[in-house]
Amino acid sequence: MEPGNKLTYEELHALAFNALSYKGFSNNSNKLLHVIGKWYYSFLMSEIPAMTLRVPSYDKRDNGPLLAYLRLLDLLTKITSFSPAVGHDGLAIFSIREYRAADNHHKKIKTFRSRFQGSRGRTLYFEDGISVSDDRFLPMFLSEQINNHREPISRAFALFRQIARRNLIPHPVAFDLNREITLMITEALAVPDKPILFEHLRTADFENDYRRRNEVLDALQERDIKRTVIYKYPYHGNISSVVQNDFSDRARMFTITMQSRFCYKEIEPQDVQLTPEELTDTSPDLIFELLNRYRLFYGTSSPSMFMSLKQLKEDWQTAQLNPFIAPFPIKWFMGIHKKEPLSFWNSLFKRDYAGLNQKLTTDSLKLVEEFYELDWLGKLTVDTRGVAIIPRSNIFKELCNSLQKFLQFRFDHVVFVDQDLSVFSETTTFCVFDPFNIPFLSNLSLARPLVKLMVFCPEVAYYAYQPYIKYMLAKYRYQALFGGLREKLCIKSKIDRPSWDNRLNLLFNEQRKEVNIYRNRNAHSVVEDDSVLITEYDLVSDFSGAETIEHVLDKDSKLRAEMGAQEFLIVTSDAKSVRIRSETPILVRENGYLIRATAATLTVGMRFAIVSEVARKIRADLIVDRLLSISDNAKRWCENLHKLNLVHFNLYRALCAEGLSVSQNQFNAVYLSPTNNQKDFHLPRSKNDWDIVCRCLNIEDVQHTWMVHKCRKDLNNLKRAYAAIIALLAENSCLGINVTDDVIDQVGGILESVKELDLSVDDRRLNAIAVISEISRRIELDEVADIKQTEI
Repeated sequence: MEPGNKLTYEELHALAFNALSYKGFSNNSNKLLHVIGKWYYSFLMSEIPAMTLRVPSYDKRDNGPLLAYLRLLDLLTKITSFSPAVGHDGLAIFSIREYRAADNHHKKIKTFRSRFQGSRGRTLYFEDGISVSDDRFLPMFLSEQINNHREPISRAFALFRQIARRNLIPHPVAFDLNREITLMITEALAVPDKPILFEHLRTADFENDYRRRNEVLDALQERDIKRTVIYKYPYHGNISSVVQNDFSDRARMFTITMQSRFCYKEIEPQDVQLTPEELTDTSPDLIFELLNRYRLFYGTSSPSMFMSLKQLKEDWQTAQLNPFIAPFPIKWFMGIHKKEPLSFWNSLFKRDYAGLNQKLTTDSLKLVEEFYELDWLGKLTVDTRGVAIIPRSNIFKELCNSLQKFLQFRFDHVVFVDQDLSVFSETTTFCVFDPFNIPFLSNLSLARPLVKLMVFCPEVAYYAYQPYIKYMLAKYRYQALFGGLREKLCIKSKIDRPSWDNRLNLLFNEQRKEVNIYRNRNAHSVVEDDSVLITEYDLVSDFSGAETIEHVLDKDSKLRAEMGAQEFLIVTSDAKSVRIRSETPILVRENGYLIRATAATLTVGMRFAIVSEVARKIRADLIVDRLLSISDNAKRWCENLHKLNLVHFNLYRALCAEGLSVSQNQFNAVYLSPTNNQKDFHLPRSKNDWDIVCRCLNIEDVQHTWMVHKCRKDLNNLKRAYAAIIALLAENSCLGINVTDDVIDQVGGILESVKELDLSVDDRRLNAIAVISEISRRIELDEVADIKQTEI
């Protein structure tokens, strides 16, 4: 059964949207629902068996309305495909008014149905003296099915009423509530109001319980499931391949992946990657304006530096290192400055890249010295004191912190690429020091007026590492606009593809000319391979936590589907031998994030822990003590703020621009008194002011420093809460950053019991996530030195 052509999508959308009972939508919800609904409708109108729609917009408030809207739209496509009901024997209508007026007692003893009794001419007659003309919309049901579906039927009447008022379907429709079922699958999101012709599967209900999972799947095998809608959103996309494969052969599958920003690794054949412009009615041509904002630093570099950097890039690609552990160090090199001695950088590089072979280490250290002598950050001339935007890395934190401190002397604000830029006015000038970060720059082109933007890069890094970055930025948008399933689904686009093809070709040729001019000027005879552009290897190292999780889980799901049930023998770097099955839950650290996956994803060099063993071995007492301690950086916040104020142009004004609420006098007396931390440790009175200070000083333990300080007079309640949280996480094997909302809510509830914290709803969630992350950070991981498949 597929939808017919009786109503246009615009009519269907209006019906579904008007029938929604949700309040509190986000500002962009109508547009969001319209766009997603149109792609779902186009998918249903096609013969494509499976599709993934990736949506670069996420607001938690939209989860409920979006799922409710999709259920209504799905039901509408079924209703509009039904032929007029004929042969009415065995059918009945549902007494909706009587049902809604009845109390619980009467709902238990009455059927609320009126059976069909006969017809005369154009009139249909039912029990209780009801007569209805057959030239109007009338939902009819198999009489024996009504009793078991009364509540879902009653919820559908908001939609039925919309159809009837407009007389859009001028005939009775007969429903068989056991046929043509749509199944929605989520990891943890609940669907409280199940409608007719609809089932919901929540995989978190049987996580780690394979017997329970198989029981649920076996029960669904009895249902006539024709469509499957999978809904994923940031940190909640862990839908087992076992679950998906169970329905892929008998149901068409539509997957929605909500994203916190526009970002992808590659466009798969079954994908449609939406762009931000499609959700905001702006022009994707803005990306071409961004390309004009690059500013190269023409420092003095030797020809050998260029050749060394190019050769290192080739050797790095040949070595096939894990980009989440050892990304190519171009950003690392570009963060070097002379406020620290060369010995500091050499030592830091060896520590950050401890797993490199000797040749890569030696060649890299030579470039560390050359970038140190280049001193591009120290010599760069910038005619503004605006906002510097610098890279963020969970695996190179000391490098990023050092770069932040260095640039704070020259800019009013120094922020990381993952921080919110909306707090700054539209007249603010932004100076980007992350020129190869395609996901960030692709989103920045929409977030800020580009006339006030500059992207800085040393010339030698630009031409040796990626002289086609502008072309790659444009192509990244192009592939999303025209790749995957778009052309097959025939949704009309306002974007002129031939025009984009022409602009891309011109841009590529312009950049090739620039490369040749640079080589001729510097007497480089190296032959450039134009096919070696930025690959997915380069992209994934710039992924956020949610994007890293999605990447790891997608890889995990594909590998599990390919290999099935297997057993591995793993030898760790400290010579331990571990036998493990492919479906065993594990924790892996990728891009600095601890992620829950399965053993199928393991490769040499990855660091992992088996979830069941972690839960058994976890030392609650040690972790509680760690959670009750405060870092030196947090303890010395006044002293460090005082030091920064001595060299900053106007630190108070800069912090006020971010929302600092204290007066200048209070700031000078309380915030800038370096002796206060030693005499009597204190924090700002406002939590928001403390957040601003922490961003400025790059203090990481923001939440739990605040909690410890609030409970400083008696830490016992907080200590008991931490112990209860650790017990909860261990008992449910819920560790890593991709735990479910249910667990986060339970942890938040435990924290709420500590009255001294006086947590708001938002603070409760933030603190819960911070505590879970801190506990997870304490887990010891083993490194895979060798892995072999064995017989089960």
